[in-house]
Amino acid sequence: MKDNQEKSSEKIHSKDLKLVNDLNAALQKEKHTGLFWVIGLLFIFLVVFVIWAYNSTVEEVTRGQGSVIPTSREQIVQSLDPGTIKDMRVKEGDVVEKGQVLLTLDDTRSTAVLRESEAKVDNLEAMAARLRAESYGTAIQFSAGISPDLQRRERAAYDARRRAVEDAISGLRTSKSMLDREIAITAPMVAEGVMSEVELLRMRRQSSDLALQIDEKRNQYAADANNELVRIESELAQAKENMAMRADPVDRSLIRAPLRGIVKNIKINTVGGVVQAGQDIMEIVPLDDKLLVETYIRPQDVAFVRPGQDAIVKITAYDYSLYGGLEGKVTLISPDTLRDKARPSELNLNPDEAYYRILVETSQNALTDKNGQAMPIIPGMIASVDGKTGEKTILQYLIKPITRMKQALQER
Repeated sequence: MKDNQEKSSEKIHSKDLKLVNDLNAALQKEKHTGLFWVIGLLFIFLVVFVIWAYNSTVEEVTRGQGSVIPTSREQIVQSLDPGTIKDMRVKEGDVVEKGQVLLTLDDTRSTAVLRESEAKVDNLEAMAARLRAESYGTAIQFSAGISPDLQRRERAAYDARRRAVEDAISGLRTSKSMLDREIAITAPMVAEGVMSEVELLRMRRQSSDLALQIDEKRNQYAADANNELVRIESELAQAKENMAMRADPVDRSLIRAPLRGIVKNIKINTVGGVVQAGQDIMEIVPLDDKLLVETYIRPQDVAFVRPGQDAIVKITAYDYSLYGGLEGKVTLISPDTLRDKARPSELNLNPDEAYYRILVETSQNALTDKNGQAMPIIPGMIASVDGKTGEKTILQYLIKPITRMKQALQER
């Protein structure tokens, strides 16, 4: 009985052992399978990462710090002629456009002189229109701007002169007609021998003379008009030159902005104040369509910077993540480094280091916010400049420390 129990127990233990071994084998197999998948996934990830790192590039940049400067110098506004201020149209800080009127000077005297010249020019142009009609036998055509009074006057003169000539020609035609009738009556009598042929020839000669006088009268009328037209046109040309000369002071009484910019340092702004010829009135800081950024780069960073390279200008007054930057190009690299007082102090550059001066010209003069509103950039604003000097793959960046270590191990 006891032996049977022991055999039964051994049988049960052998079954349990077999079951445990099977479980261990299954667990070991599952463990090896999971590890295989992990290693496989890591390998695939590594291969994909290497391929991505080999094909993906990042830009190499050279960074510098600078400030916005005007592309042209500050413009000083002056008056060529002396005068008194009639109207001041701007104040300090105003943004003005090129050609915008800044102030006006009293032009009463120069305007009166100009009006006199304009009246003379109008009078001569009206006379010239009438004389052209008389010379060429056409209707009068007045230019735009001729007053109705002048037109009526010249039309009356045209009609009177033409009527006088027509009356004279009409008298000559009447005399010729009567003489031709007399010739017609005399000719048969000469044929019959009643009258002398000499008398008939004299009458015919008189008729021919009258015909010539009619033609001469008409031709003389046109010739006289043409000669007078030449004289009037000469006077008209001179009068127009004088008018232009007298219009210049009137135009100069409107002091205009020489370029787009910001008004500053107004020295005379009192209405009625006296302005002397050549006296400074105000200054305008240029606001051009393009900006010029003066930046400074360390000598160890300037080797790969070239004129014409692209650059990104980041204005420190505006958050780059919100407003972005301005695209630009390098236009100038200083031939030598600058030190100390040659650099603007507001950039907080190391006074013990030398820097190259780089000029970058932007393609725009303002940033825009999310609503499309322009954010103005004015001279003096501080900027950070990233010059694009090349490209490298991410893999090249990753193996760069290894390359440096290899070079270090090769040194003596």
